[in-house]
Amino acid sequence: MAEVFADWRDVFVAGAGAAAVLLGLVFVAGSIRQGSTPAAGERTPGWRHLLLNRFEFATEAEALATQTYVMFIYAFAFALVMLMPFASTIPPAVLLVAIGGLGLAETALPFMRMIRSTPRPTLFEQAWRYWLPTGAMLAVVGGGLAILEGNAAGIEVVAVGGALLLFGAVRNAWDLYLLNPGR
Repeated sequence: MAEVFADWRDVFVAGAGAAAVLLGLVFVAGSIRQGSTPAAGERTPGWRHLLLNRFEFATEAEALATQTYVMFIYAFAFALVMLMPFASTIPPAVLLVAIGGLGLAETALPFMRMIRSTPRPTLFEQAWRYWLPTGAMLAVVGGGLAILEGNAAGIEVVAVGGALLLFGAVRNAWDLYLLNPGR
């Protein structure tokens, strides 16, 4: 199966590069949107706040930005795993299943926020923001399980899952642009 991994190398290089560059641009855009530095004595939330208070966002833009960051990070992680030179297919398969499982839990958080929100997003918004990331994570977990069983088609499924995450995150970034009142 090593030959099949090699056949897909260019796809995963492109995916990792795109995810890394776009993630960096979203960070830059977020920094510009929020201002360059906090006022004297003002604290910024940081990662601990994000991990403990995932349902509490001051604005729709904060929630969407967080989801966009997460989608780009997972797309990058999946591509990176597929590019690592492992001696067998077991380590990348296990990593894909583990990271994809974590991603499934991560996609549940915006979904829970959506269920509690009023008014609810349109079906089109739900498809892009909630169902697409969940489907992408399921694809990666399924692809990882297929690779673990020795089925080379799992690599294609992982590639599709990563591409779906990239497309969804780019769509979210566009929504963030449209939410920006100062544009």
